[in-house]
Amino acid sequence: MGPARNAEGDARFLAACEERWDDGEAAEYAVRLRDTGELLGMTGIDCDWKHDAARPGSGSASRSGGAATPANAPAPS
Repeated sequence: MGPARNAEGDARFLAACEERWDDGEAAEYAVRLRDTGELLGMTGIDCDWKHDAARPGSGSASRSGGAATPANAPAPS
């Protein structure tokens, strides 16, 4: 399940994220561009308490392709 492309779908998605947080099943975070607040994607952890395990996950908004490139660039000399 991921963010939808309309307000109603977004509201359902956010409610599901909140429910999963409250139930201790997941911690999901928005990744935003610092200067503009534009949504770049999501990151989070899914918790599987029964098997004492957790899985990281992430996804990017299609319009944000390449936004992380400066973070991976070598430091200037």
